[in-house]
Amino acid sequence: DDEGVTRIYPINLSTSDAWGLEFTASQEIGNGLRLNGNVNLFNSHRDGTYEGQLYRSSSDMLYGRFGVQWKFLNGWQYQANMRYRGPRTTTQGRSAAMSTVDSGLSREVFNGRGTLSMSVRDLLDTRKRNLTIDQPYFYSQNEFRWSSRSFTLNFTWRFNQNDRKSSRRGPGGGGNFGDDFEMEFSNYTDSRNRYSGNPDL
Repeated sequence: DDEGVTRIYPINLSTSDAWGLEFTASQEIGNGLRLNGNVNLFNSHRDGTYEGQLYRSSSDMLYGRFGVQWKFLNGWQYQANMRYRGPRTTTQGRSAAMSTVDSGLSREVFNGRGTLSMSVRDLLDTRKRNLTIDQPYFYSQNEFRWSSRSFTLNFTWRFNQNDRKSSRRGPGGGGNFGDDFEMEFSNYTDSRNRYSGNPDL
């Protein structure tokens, strides 16, 4: 505004139409090694109006995932997940590419009654969102991070040996690595220097 204050607030700006192709593959190689991958190629078109001003974008987009699970030696297990999201055009600028790697290693101990595991989230410290807003009367570059690289060390002891197989989980303690990778978070501004957080930009 006239006092140089930037206001951030949410709005429902636009509708989005998308079409594309998805490829998925999974393959077990040898004894204990499994590879899986997914590639999503599509075009997204966004169209919306705010306070009489038209905002529109059309962008080709790429998402990719690759995973490795490897059981080796006697009781060792390794797991890695890699994700990539390509650059895209938004209704007000552009969003840079983003990639991340999560990895973990585990070892069964005490005759299978215990598991020692170590995992690292965002191994290369690249999980961050870079957004550029480029408007006739406003220019801004923003960087957002969900968290920095982190390491976790766990020890699990199974009191009921009969439930060992059903309760066993991966090196990272179970679940999917990088669930926040596809979260959308962006800033919105019109030519009057107003901002609005809009997950659909």
